[in-house]
Amino acid sequence: MSTSRTQVPGRALLEGELLAVRGELARIDTKVATLTSLAGAILAFLVTQAGADNPWPVKVLLVSAGLALAAAAVLLLTQVLRPRLGTTGFCRWAFMTGDEVRRALLTCSEYGEQAHQTTELIVLSRLARTKYQAVQRAVDLLTTGLVLTFAALVAGVLA
Repeated sequence: MSTSRTQVPGRALLEGELLAVRGELARIDTKVATLTSLAGAILAFLVTQAGADNPWPVKVLLVSAGLALAAAAVLLLTQVLRPRLGTTGFCRWAFMTGDEVRRALLTCSEYGEQAHQTTELIVLSRLARTKYQAVQRAVDLLTTGLVLTFAALVAGVLA
């Protein structure tokens, strides 16, 4: 007797969790686009100020801000935006022949499908966590860069 999709214990929960993790990964991409744009805009401003005739304390603050912002941008680009290609998800199929794909799909029982989804949930959750940790560090660096930029502006006005 075959088990229908709705009778498999935990299937709805597993599918819901997969959707939630995929949603978080999409949210990360949106956040990173915003943060990268912010870092680029502030860096562009700092470059315009680099050639200005500023006192050395202002230049030190501007350079420090630039370093923090550049580090944030590099972190976002390398740890979040750069694709991580493994052997699960869509990459799994890239290493198979057409016959191997057909066999894998035909022999996928309810348990096999659930095991595949469980593995995908683990991999995607770890990826989302890693990306969010990198976003946290980048936000800290961006905040530092913003504070230093503001301090440089204030020091330039007071000088």
